[in-house]
Amino acid sequence: MPGSPENNRINVTPKVEDDGYLYVCNVKCGNEIKQKLTKLILFALQSPPAIQVKNCMEDGVPALTLTCSVDGVYSQREATIQWLHGDSVLKEEEFGDFAVTSEYRMSPQNTEDDIVCRVTVHVGDDDPKIITKSSSISPSDLCKYEVIIPSETIAEVGTLTMIECRSTGCDSPEYWWSTVEDIPTPGSSENNRINIIPKVEHDGYLYVCNVKCGRETKQKRTKLTVFALPSPPVIQAKNGTEDGSAAVTLTCSADGVYSKRGATIQWLHGDSLLKEFHDSAVTSEYTSEYRVSPKNGEGYIVCKVTILVGDHDNDQQIITKSSSISLSDLYAPSQVRISVFPDSTVREGDMVNLSCAADSRWPPQIRWSRRLANGQFEKVSDDAVLLIDEALQTHGGTYQCEAFSVYGSSSANVSVTVEAASFEAETRPVQGRTTVMLGSPLDVICCADGCSSPHFNWTKEMDNPSNSSTLALESRLSFPGVRVEDGGSYLCEVRCGSVRKSSRIQITVYAFPQDPVIDSVGIFREGEEATVTCTIQDVYPASSMEIQWLEGETILESHTGSGAVVQNVTSCYKWAPKAEDRKKQVSCRAVLHVDGIPEEQRSRLAVADIDVFIPPRNTTVQVHPLAEVQEGEDVTIFCQTISYPPSTMTLKKVGDSASYSSSDGNFSLYNLTLKDSGRYELNVTNEAGYEVEVIEITVERRCEPLQAPPFMAKIVVPALCLATLALVAFFISKLKKKLRTKGTYEVTELVAMAV
Repeated sequence: MPGSPENNRINVTPKVEDDGYLYVCNVKCGNEIKQKLTKLILFALQSPPAIQVKNCMEDGVPALTLTCSVDGVYSQREATIQWLHGDSVLKEEEFGDFAVTSEYRMSPQNTEDDIVCRVTVHVGDDDPKIITKSSSISPSDLCKYEVIIPSETIAEVGTLTMIECRSTGCDSPEYWWSTVEDIPTPGSSENNRINIIPKVEHDGYLYVCNVKCGRETKQKRTKLTVFALPSPPVIQAKNGTEDGSAAVTLTCSADGVYSKRGATIQWLHGDSLLKEFHDSAVTSEYTSEYRVSPKNGEGYIVCKVTILVGDHDNDQQIITKSSSISLSDLYAPSQVRISVFPDSTVREGDMVNLSCAADSRWPPQIRWSRRLANGQFEKVSDDAVLLIDEALQTHGGTYQCEAFSVYGSSSANVSVTVEAASFEAETRPVQGRTTVMLGSPLDVICCADGCSSPHFNWTKEMDNPSNSSTLALESRLSFPGVRVEDGGSYLCEVRCGSVRKSSRIQITVYAFPQDPVIDSVGIFREGEEATVTCTIQDVYPASSMEIQWLEGETILESHTGSGAVVQNVTSCYKWAPKAEDRKKQVSCRAVLHVDGIPEEQRSRLAVADIDVFIPPRNTTVQVHPLAEVQEGEDVTIFCQTISYPPSTMTLKKVGDSASYSSSDGNFSLYNLTLKDSGRYELNVTNEAGYEVEVIEITVERRCEPLQAPPFMAKIVVPALCLATLALVAFFISKLKKKLRTKGTYEVTELVAMAV
């Protein structure tokens, strides 16, 4: 819908496509709605026509061809363009386009008066207006260098207006605009035109059109005359009687008016002028009163406001706007109607809605009154709807609705009965339980069975919760995520009329979000005290958490937490492991003793494997074949022990820094020498401990007779060969002194043989 409505007015900035648009004004009075149409009729004639000289000579003979053009013209009805010479119409054409052009040929020798081009548009159906704009030119000056601009430009406040300046006798004129006053030029200029949206303070501005032709500059000015008559007048009635016999004073007011010549207000009945009032003062509001007797009257009373705009008679405009009122509407309200919802008989606590309406041309005023015990009526409301949110027995009685206006009043009565209420209050959780896990949603409903309009109030230990909402017959207490402080006892109090009842509900909050976690402290060594820790995180209430230590289904120990906040609960179990405890399991069961927790959420179990470490013991060492051997012989050491996890065995000769390890407990010593004699330590070690065994190995010199071969004396060995053999024997002895891998001990030192 074009425009921006505001209560009983709508502001429109019209476009051509809005022409003929029907606006509907809807008025609701009580339960009755009436509407009326108004049609938007548009026109456009923004500026006077422009007269230009097409040529001054034709075939060598003086002859003028004048062109009259105007842009931005629009009207649904007839529009004409006329060429005038004095009172004579030289030429007349009808048009319907936005841009109109007409030509007229004349001989300048045959005339002395000005030639006038006038454009006329007719606007409106019931109250038509004639809008004209004209321009004139002197034939004797047509071929001279002159500046042409209307002496006066008439513009409506807030409406875009274009002022056009023309020149004659110059092929390439240059235009610019200025004002007589030393102020900025209002509007936006473009070459020979300037567009303005006038305000009241622009009235009387002198716009100067400057034209430069070659080296010569001329200027001419136009006076801006501003007017405003934005809306039709408003008719109101001041007084009257119920039967319409007395005269009614009608007031006609026109707001937002601006005219230097004031305004004229006329009261009309048909073609008869009843009253005319002219106010020459320059003001924004004009008002006139007229007294009329509506009895036996027919037709309409019309108020018409007229303003005369313009200083020059040829360009003056008459602007009128009018409103009307039917004589048959000037009567008091009648046919007063009362409706009661849901019924005139209700129970205490119910809602009662009394509505009143009446037939009236003007929206009537409504007054509700209630009859007292003495028979008098006492006013209770000035609204058309009397609403009793919660009826009490004292609300029963007779109510009167009076509809009145400046023309009189009418009334009607209704009786309301309020019966005593009987109901029950009940609270229940929507999720089916009131013991809820921390952070879970919870909704609690309070119902009033037997009361159609209950009033609810929640309290918790003298505190009023703010997270409650009421809908019809129930009230809901909602917890999007339950907190610790939300636990407690809640009381729902229901009032139905004068009767009050209550229901209490207990909300229990708990937190048991995770399974217990078992952690061990250190290594479980046989015979040493061991500690196992069981932790349950984020428990509430901690004082209700029991931690049980189990072996199978047997409870070994149990502990109970303490505290009234969300916290971790921890229990430690200590004992001395035995060898037979290997591969056993220890269990930690957490049980939250809170009533209402689902059985599957009440307890949680954690199980951990026990691995007992046993230090080396009962270690035995054997030397094979014997611990006493001769030079060059080999021995093997066998070691056995009892331990868990398996031990690592290390062999070291006392006094020697080198040590050798074996995973199977076997050590082999090869080609023993006298230096290999001594005490040997065998260290047996695992994560639980160690044990050391000492053995003694004795290496004796080997005794053999020396027999020289018969051919020994005959062999002559060169000295060079003897030296080479000695060097090889030295390196071999060094190499054999290193210990072989995997626990083997090798006697490497060799004695060089003399040859």
